[in-house]
Amino acid sequence: MEYLQGNNLDNLLLEMKEQGKTGYSIDEMLQLIQPIAAALDHAHTRYKLIHRDLKPANVYLTDEGEIKVLDFGLADELRQTAASYGSQQQALHSSGTPAYKSPEASVKISPQQDIYALACLSYELLTGKVPFRWMSAPPATKGCDLNSRHSSRMMPGT
Repeated sequence: MEYLQGNNLDNLLLEMKEQGKTGYSIDEMLQLIQPIAAALDHAHTRYKLIHRDLKPANVYLTDEGEIKVLDFGLADELRQTAASYGSQQQALHSSGTPAYKSPEASVKISPQQDIYALACLSYELLTGKVPFRWMSAPPATKGCDLNSRHSSRMMPGT
């Protein structure tokens, strides 16, 4: 296990808000997002791992300026569930963080879930807000129109 010194993006966003700032500049956001995207691409292509809970609390900025993606716990759960039960049904319904969980996450596990969460994280870094604040857990999308992301169960971020 690697010992890290620095802070996670959740705490950095909180500190920024306390200083009265609304978000990072586009250049600053890109410097943070690009290594996260590279880490996810590596996990997806080399190890066939999907993070499934990417959020600011799971991204760490070291004192040396390196980005570390943390907590692949739900990805391990996917591996264990698939090995133990021969299906992904239980893994589909395990929790992720609603503000970063794609609407189709309870129907199909795919790398697109991490890409959706990365887009939410990018938005939050720029604006200081999540793009959507779920009033409750994301609705199950079985039989739903996945193109209709702006359901009445979502409210714009506050």
